Amino acid sequence: MSIADEIRKLDALRQEGTITDAEFEQAKQSLLAPILPSAPMGGLFCSIEARCRNWCKRENIWATALHLSPLLGYLIPVAGLVAPVVLWQMKKESPLIDGHGRAVMNWILSQIILWGISAVLCLFLVGIPMLWVMGILVVVFPIIGAVHAYEGRVWRYPLCFRFFREM
Repeated sequence: MSIADEIRKLDALRQEGTITDAEFEQAKQSLLAPILPSAPMGGLFCSIEARCRNWCKRENIWATALHLSPLLGYLIPVAGLVAPVVLWQMKKESPLIDGHGRAVMNWILSQIILWGISAVLCLFLVGIPMLWVMGILVVVFPIIGAVHAYEGRVWRYPLCFRFFREM
């Protein structure tokens, strides 16, 4: 049920005399509280600003989830590869999500290449410390990217090949 339907029901109760005008206003404000900012700015602008702020916050949460999704591979095999692609493609129409998706996919593809190089270099013993470093970076970099995404910034992963052009 939408907020407008709830307000109509409250208005009907007020017109019947079941609730007072003050109770109606209080109930209406409690319904509108999630979409209205705390500081009164007045009228239509107030509602538009609140919706924009909520939309941007949701977009940042999606971007954060996109950066953290490669870590799912530690719980479910292959999910660390599939989940980021699915999340990116679901929300690709947003320029911000598209930029984050490109950054994450560049990191995933780069990490596969870097793991391979490290494995080959294990024959010369140089790859063993590289594997340790990669093991740390594949956990730390997505967390750093997620923090930046939550703040609304796209973070370019270091040591990353640019397969997809980032915005």
